[in-house]
Amino acid sequence: MILHRHWSIPALLAAAMSVTLPGNAAAQEDPLPAPSATPMPATIDIDRMVWTTMVTVQGAIASGNYSVLRDNAAPAFQGANDTTRLTAIFTRLRADRIDLTRTLLVTPVFRAPPRLIRPGLLQVQGSFPLRPTALDFEMLYQWIEGEWRMFGVSISTGRLPTASGAVPSAAPQPASR
Repeated sequence: MILHRHWSIPALLAAAMSVTLPGNAAAQEDPLPAPSATPMPATIDIDRMVWTTMVTVQGAIASGNYSVLRDNAAPAFQGANDTTRLTAIFTRLRADRIDLTRTLLVTPVFRAPPRLIRPGLLQVQGSFPLRPTALDFEMLYQWIEGEWRMFGVSISTGRLPTASGAVPSAAPQPASR
């Protein structure tokens, strides 16, 4: 599942839960483990997951080949996103020529503490305060067979906060006629 900037988390969860996997969906068990079986990853592991996702997305954008990104993700992500759809979704980042590997130089800054939004589903929101263009991200990871796998990703350009911590407002755009 790809996260779009204008979607709310409840809408994302509803969309994620509506994804059906191949085969008979009525006969399938809920793929999420019991809460006790879902460990909360350490901060360094969450940082690693975010960095890995950024590098994987960068590789897909640079090569135009989204199959590795798709194949390493959770099954629900794979079912919802073929490589053609992923190419279309990441067109803007590709056109903007943003090098996501620069995120490896900076620790992610989380907007809120990473959290389990339901058993087996980890939400991570934050940014990389890079110059000249900051990067905002929201990622979902699903606990599957003992590992966290990407379930959703949104990456967009952002603005750096000022010294007071406020994010500058956008310059007024001329009215179009």
